[in-house]
Amino acid sequence: MQKCKEWLKGENGRRTIVIAGLLGMALILLSQFLPENQAVSAPETDYADLLEQRLVALVSSVDGVGECRVMVTLESGTEHVYTAQTALVAEVYPTVRGVVVVCEGGDQPAICDRVIEVVTTALNVSKRRVCVTKLT
Repeated sequence: MQKCKEWLKGENGRRTIVIAGLLGMALILLSQFLPENQAVSAPETDYADLLEQRLVALVSSVDGVGECRVMVTLESGTEHVYTAQTALVAEVYPTVRGVVVVCEGGDQPAICDRVIEVVTTALNVSKRRVCVTKLT
């Protein structure tokens, strides 16, 4: 241990530390120019798919709806909240931007109102963010 301390205090030790620091900074700078891996599944896509599947099951159980399809759009991606030690504390899921429901009963005002009520209650979104139309 004493030899290491002496070596670090010497000319070669200082030079090695400075070179290692410069190399580290260069690697950090170069990492900004590398392309990100696109093969990883986007969590927000998985989240939107999950919402769509659950809404299809829910909406299709409403009397008079019949066959239905659902599309959910999101405001942004999932946010990750970290502590100072980079430990994940929480995941904040994205806000729903809009929902489109296409169903067999979409041409009947009473059914449209029920579907809108189900979707707005389930997702806590306003009625203006939900569109219901007839499936052709």
